[in-house]
Amino acid sequence: RLNRYIYNQVAGFVAVSTDLTTAIEANTGCPQTRIGVAPVPLTTDPGANGSETNARDAFEISETQIVLTVTNLDFRAKRRGVETMVSELVALLRENEDLAYVIAGGGAHLDEFRTWLDDRIEDRAVRERIYVLGFVDDVAALYDLADVFGYVSSLDGYPNVVLEAQAEG
Repeated sequence: RLNRYIYNQVAGFVAVSTDLTTAIEANTGCPQTRIGVAPVPLTTDPGANGSETNARDAFEISETQIVLTVTNLDFRAKRRGVETMVSELVALLRENEDLAYVIAGGGAHLDEFRTWLDDRIEDRAVRERIYVLGFVDDVAALYDLADVFGYVSSLDGYPNVVLEAQAEG
């Protein structure tokens, strides 16, 4: 309710892509005329800031198709966002044995999330391809490793991690 109230009070929104304007309009009722777009440029040299090989070796990731989430699990809302990602990816992980979901980020809810994950995912072949790394120093290497960056949060409007992922291409 509070979000709906806030959405109705704002003069408009700024999205990072034209695709997001449709979702903003559908979820907030804000007309397209009040939604601006400030696209974030992507790097033209993915892989320049880290090492895919180092990430594979360090975390023993053998799959070639990687979905990555980088988050701060000090916040319950961000943990729920990762849980949403897992719930949506389970079917894809079942269908594609060379797909992995990699989650980087530590915080107060890390152990709680791991317990949730172990309780939720009964298929061991799927569970083994969900890597929960905790805090990672060399996040750039993980961006190099990833094919897709996914981030769901009911807490963040435009988090820095999205900018980082876009900058890494």
